[in-house]
Amino acid sequence: VFMQFNRSEDGKMEPLPSPSIDTGMGLERVAAILQGKISNFDTDLFRPLIEEAAELAGVEYGAEAEKDVSLRIVADHARAAAFLIPDGVLPANEGRGYVLRKILRRAIRHGRMLGLEDPFLYKLAGSVSYQMKEAYPELVEAEERMAAVVKGEEQRFSQTLSVALEKLDQAVRALPKRYAGLKLKELPDGTSTIRASSIGNSSEAPILAGDVAFKLYDTFGLPLDLLQDEGSFRGFGVDVEGFEKEMKAQRTRARASWKGKAAGDAPVFWQELQSRSGETKFLGYEVTEAEQCKPLALIPRRGEQSETLNSGVEAEIVLHRTPFYAEAGGQVGDQGVLVEAESGQVVADVLDTYAPLQGFTVHKVRTRATVRKGAPLTARVNSERRDHIRRNHTATHLMHAALRGTLGTHVKQKGSLVAPDRLRFDFSHYKRVEAEELREIEDLVNRRIRLNEAVGTDETDRDGAVQSGAMALFGEKYPDKVRVVSVGDFSKELCGGTHVARTGDIGLFKITSESSISAGIRRVEALTGQGVLQYLRQTSETLLRASDALGVKPDGLLPALERLTESEKKLRKELEAAKTKNFGAQSGDLIRGARTVKGVRVVSARVPDADRAAMRRLVDGLRPKLPSGVIVLGATGEGKVNLVTAVSRDLTDRLDAGKIARKVADIVDGKGGGRKDLAEAGGRLPEKLDESIDAVYGIVERML
Repeated sequence: VFMQFNRSEDGKMEPLPSPSIDTGMGLERVAAILQGKISNFDTDLFRPLIEEAAELAGVEYGAEAEKDVSLRIVADHARAAAFLIPDGVLPANEGRGYVLRKILRRAIRHGRMLGLEDPFLYKLAGSVSYQMKEAYPELVEAEERMAAVVKGEEQRFSQTLSVALEKLDQAVRALPKRYAGLKLKELPDGTSTIRASSIGNSSEAPILAGDVAFKLYDTFGLPLDLLQDEGSFRGFGVDVEGFEKEMKAQRTRARASWKGKAAGDAPVFWQELQSRSGETKFLGYEVTEAEQCKPLALIPRRGEQSETLNSGVEAEIVLHRTPFYAEAGGQVGDQGVLVEAESGQVVADVLDTYAPLQGFTVHKVRTRATVRKGAPLTARVNSERRDHIRRNHTATHLMHAALRGTLGTHVKQKGSLVAPDRLRFDFSHYKRVEAEELREIEDLVNRRIRLNEAVGTDETDRDGAVQSGAMALFGEKYPDKVRVVSVGDFSKELCGGTHVARTGDIGLFKITSESSISAGIRRVEALTGQGVLQYLRQTSETLLRASDALGVKPDGLLPALERLTESEKKLRKELEAAKTKNFGAQSGDLIRGARTVKGVRVVSARVPDADRAAMRRLVDGLRPKLPSGVIVLGATGEGKVNLVTAVSRDLTDRLDAGKIARKVADIVDGKGGGRKDLAEAGGRLPEKLDESIDAVYGIVERML
């Protein structure tokens, strides 16, 4: 590619100061030429990884074309993961994280095709770190984290893949009958493939219907690109047009559902209103009360405007300027009141504030008196509530910096909530944050609070802010002019929210929970200031009540709980032993009470004081005593019905435990299912349990 000109927006061609030629000679192609190899995969950049993958799979590279393709894909994708994850990319359902997830899943599938059932890709990715350590030492530093991310994704997707491939196998076998006679080749993971060579012309290949492909994606987690990959190996095509049609229909349904929840919340209405009234000037950084705020629009119902609002109605008001912060960036909207300028009377309570368009503020209100368009109002924010929000917002920034300092720079914000009573922060991380790490994060934040550092704000251009080191959210759209909030050299972020003047205003910081919200995304919730005090008081009161209940002092609570737990375990074991003994005595009675239905012995009985686990144990005890037959046991507990059904293996070609369970469950208004030899069910009508137990004999008779 000869690069000689720069084309401007008006189409004018301007010569580049330094013309250049892009030959496409990347590292791999140069290596192939220098090493005398025809393929990049035969160079020392790839061959060691391919050989390691072959060794893990117990196959020989070069012996079979299909396996060679899988080995190359596994090696290539392992290398991609080894570079992407240390750069801060984590598996996700959107953006670059989704690209990584697709890469990993494709490699996992090809590993399965080589017979690799257990996690393996993380080992290969680790080998990449070792291979590239001299040129990229950061890969070695992040090797443990990278391996944990890859292994976690392997474990999660393997569970999904097992079910999905079984469903795909069923779909392949159900393809048009003219292909039914084609010989199926078994793959190492047990799935089948139609040899493309046995079909002849590729245009004759069977096509997987779009609705079937979409169901495999939407219900069982097989992406379209992976389905197409499967088709290339199994000898079938995918109706992509039909798939996209189903996808479009789903998106339409989703949009319709959203619009139903936010009826009339059409952006067009707000755009037209903004074009007439202009942007709202925000005064809230400096003040929490402002006079001479003129109502530009009174909106009794979305899509309508009025000259007045009567008393006692809920509506929306647009002011030409306001101290109320509109919900954005995770910070909730302000609340407060609107006051008539002349009389000083409160005319409306502001329940919430939001911005349907950037720079355009809408106040949700409940009126106390008549409000007139254009009549000046005093806008007064609930300053105490705002102070709580400020503390939590600045604490969120400090916690973000502390998370990155403790866990690593791969931590990126994925969502947040800054409310008056708490803060919540979602971030990318590949495993649970340990208790010691949480304490370290708490200590870092509280240390900054005790330093009482000034919280600086600066308005600058977006590019300059990012170049200065300010954190920006990937994929977030920022205006040309941005606000940078910084705390010394500890934290620096792009943020339009409200903050305290000094970190000491936060008072105290306490993490209350840490959890997972999705693969690779963790959530931390925390409190500040008065919220911490209330939390500590509540915790202390709970501790005292627990101590009083056990008759010990607070410092003796843990030993007392350990003794109580051991005693409870002992009693539970004794109870289980007694139940087992009782079940043993019952089993003989149950076998003696078996009926013969068309030559098949059937045990159907109600079992007192038994949960599903106990009934399964009883079934296991009955099976040796009834080597050929059907067992159905039922019990009630907590207002519900539990049922367990078993069919001996010699009868599963005639009787299906899952079908029996479903038919019995219908009588007690429930559902059930399972394997042909063992199934479970539940129901909501305990009063009909005896009826369902009696119906078993007739159900079995009809099935025979």
